[in-house]
Amino acid sequence: PRLEAWAARRLGSAADIVVSDGPGGRVTLADSGFAALDLVFADDLGSPVRDLRAALPAFGDVAVERDPSWPARLRPPTMAAGLAATLRSIAAGGTALTPERLVAPGDLPQHAMDRDDLIARLGTLIDALADALESGQPTIAGIDPLDHAVDEDEIDAVRAAVAPLAAFGVTLALRADTPSDASWAVGAWQGASARWVSAAAMLAELQAGLDDLVDAQVLSRATAIGEVVLGDGFRILPVLRHVDGADADLDDALRRPLFAAPAPSRLSAFVRDHATVHRGMAKLSEAQLLGRASGVPIPLTAIQLTLRAPDGSALPGTDRWLAGPLPDGLPWPSHPLAHVVAELVGTPAACADDVAGLLFDNWTETLPFQPDEKALDERAGENPLREARATTGLAIHANQASARAPQVILSAVSPDGARWTTASVIAAVRAAVELSKARLVTLEKVPGDAAILPAAYVASPWLQARKGFHFGDLATIDWKDVAYTFLSEVK
Repeated sequence: PRLEAWAARRLGSAADIVVSDGPGGRVTLADSGFAALDLVFADDLGSPVRDLRAALPAFGDVAVERDPSWPARLRPPTMAAGLAATLRSIAAGGTALTPERLVAPGDLPQHAMDRDDLIARLGTLIDALADALESGQPTIAGIDPLDHAVDEDEIDAVRAAVAPLAAFGVTLALRADTPSDASWAVGAWQGASARWVSAAAMLAELQAGLDDLVDAQVLSRATAIGEVVLGDGFRILPVLRHVDGADADLDDALRRPLFAAPAPSRLSAFVRDHATVHRGMAKLSEAQLLGRASGVPIPLTAIQLTLRAPDGSALPGTDRWLAGPLPDGLPWPSHPLAHVVAELVGTPAACADDVAGLLFDNWTETLPFQPDEKALDERAGENPLREARATTGLAIHANQASARAPQVILSAVSPDGARWTTASVIAAVRAAVELSKARLVTLEKVPGDAAILPAAYVASPWLQARKGFHFGDLATIDWKDVAYTFLSEVK
């Protein structure tokens, strides 16, 4: 149910997705009784369309494009299907949230997985599949096992016998050219029966050995059962309940944060920047873009499990958003911290105690060592910081086969003709870095808005069919015969 709540919020109201708008009237996804996950985990757009035709007699042609006469909030299923595909990749590529993710690295978990609830939900799921099979069994059993042919007046009964299986992701591909051929229904019913037998056996085995399994093993087996019943990539999210008497770091972080929340634009920039090297963040960036294009923008929240003193105040270095710029002259955290960019389904207070979630990307970053200036002063006494070495560069997770060493030579000209100073050199380097971010990133590595509306980019001849710009071409130009203008700043 929590995965459904997330998908429904992402896709927007089912009443705003128009699947058909013809002589029979306007039909929305809400009219079908479909859940958001029915669309997210559909094999293709044709699968829910077939189910809609069976469920709604008034269903006409599929609305492919948005009609200009529709209210602004309405959109066709093709727009929702693109976002649904991205949501499926996020869910399939993620894992269920576990207690150790809700505390700082190395701390004892403050939540525990509710095994009883998880087992009960798996049992309910398997029982529901059994009920769907049982309701259609008499009709399927009456079909000739040799040619699977039925009379025309029996076709509707065959459809009704297997229709409940669509809720479990079973494909119901009725053959319109030969409607009397019921082999598709027999195959669907037998496939679903095999799912039930396998899932029931797996659940019985899990229950028998539950006391000997750790939480990770229980979750792994529960996930496997969910995929057997509902299809590959489906995630069963366990409820994590706060342990009585344990600290409440997550509750404090949500209800009483000790740092100024970053602006939405900063969070968006954080996601887009990391999306260039982290696959899960790339999917999130894509979902954010498609959501805005569909009229369903989703806000993100920065959560930081801040180190706190006994009086509740932040310990040095943890009173600001650590994913943002770290200012000079201020202390850095002395202990590991957990920083989360989350999409909260509900208010922060509602997410503080019993939680469930989907984790689709995580990584560890190392802050460079920051020596105290006084410790390095020649007049200072003996101090271990004197011999310490500051980390000046760190490269991790270079996710491409053609990774190159970060060796760059910047050639700069004094902007005002004056001699260089330390400040002017630093300003020139910073300006060059910002300019490179805007202009020298190839299109295929820029997710989100920039991939749709790039202001300036360099095409990659390795990844794109068309010829790109080569800087080597500049060497072939006879510049003395080229008239080009200079821009100068006039006060």
